Parts: sequence; C-alpha cells; structure tokens
Amino acid sequence: MFWANVDEPTRTCVIHKDECWCVLRKESPYKGIEKFKPNGGWFQFPSIREVENYAKEWEAKGYKVWKCKHCFT
Repeated sequence: MFWANVDEPTRTCVIHKDECWCVLRKESPYKGIEKFKPNGGWFQFPSIREVENYAKEWEAKGYKVWKCKHCFT
C-alpha cells in the first residue's frame, strides 16, 4: 500500500510506502485520514501507479510533489 500526504499549509503532496515511519496512524485535529481537515489529509492507495496519478492532480494545482526520502531510497 502507498500513501499520499496532502499538506495544505506547505502546498505539498508527499508519497510514502505503508511501512514508512512518517505515515500518520491516527487522525489529528488538523489532518485527516481518508478525508480533508484544515491542514490536509492522508489518502491510501493500493498501487504506486494510483498514488502517482493522484499526486499529479495536486501537481496540476501548483503543489510540489515528491516521494519520501525515507522510504524511497
């Protein structure tokens, strides 16, 4: 599984692998899981292709997109 971390304040979308230590495991008051909250959200995808396609949508909106340096080395 893969995750897209969409962060509204920094206008970024970072792709993570499921096992990455960066992946949020519970919702916070500011960032949701599978939904948006004031600062954005985390969204899970079954394949790298699907998460990359989702990230391209954010890139088209002016967000910076990259793969996590901790889980994609």
